[in-house]
Amino acid sequence: MPARKSNKPALPPLTLLGLVVFSIVVIWLFSPSKSSTQQPVTSDTSATKEYIDEPVALPSPVKTSRVSLEQTLNTRRSRRSFQDKPLTLNQVSQLLWSAQGVTTDWGGRTAPSAKSAYPLTLYLVALDVTGLESGIYEYIPGDLDPVHQLRLLQSGDFSEQMALAGVQSQFKSAPAVIAITGNFQKMKDAFDGNDVSHNVYLEVGHVSQNLYLQAESLGLGTVATGGFDLAKSTSLLKLPASETLIYLMPFGFSAE
Repeated sequence: MPARKSNKPALPPLTLLGLVVFSIVVIWLFSPSKSSTQQPVTSDTSATKEYIDEPVALPSPVKTSRVSLEQTLNTRRSRRSFQDKPLTLNQVSQLLWSAQGVTTDWGGRTAPSAKSAYPLTLYLVALDVTGLESGIYEYIPGDLDPVHQLRLLQSGDFSEQMALAGVQSQFKSAPAVIAITGNFQKMKDAFDGNDVSHNVYLEVGHVSQNLYLQAESLGLGTVATGGFDLAKSTSLLKLPASETLIYLMPFGFSAE
């Protein structure tokens, strides 16, 4: 019996060719890019900080104290009012070292960091510090070797701007303020692109507690402050887009 002929019209050669090309384009568009999966996620490095003048070498931190750890734990309190009395450069040096000072030959610091990412940056707003020009500084702890110095970013008296940026009264009387910022992308990079933002906040907690205890040991007062105007404070400090301000901690001799 002869084969029955199909009643369906055959596709013209050009139409068939068009379908093949269309299929290839669709597959190419929706396939994951090999190059994109191989490229690591990197932090925003477009913002560069412009330092003024030469670095300020800080006095060497003291590693012993007649005040016990147990005593500082027992007397630690949040102190929100301060005497009209300047801080010394030695006191500022000790505070900054307690927060992020390098203490080992492999780069370990006074506060722990997940996977040694160290995503935090400390800024000192020096309003009344003996032996230090008033202005806004970045603390440079060092990497493998301790550097322990300040770099001046902005020179001038920022007491009025600091009081406006903070919505709480302690910023009106403190002779110095330490700002703690976090780089969430840096922590993310350390965890192969996974979002581990909570690690940054945990690290800020470690640092702020170190500052509390060190201040108590020095006979100073402080308070970890989250109640500030974020936009004004970020603008005042001229923070790069990669850094988020998390805490402002004023320091001084307690008036309470």
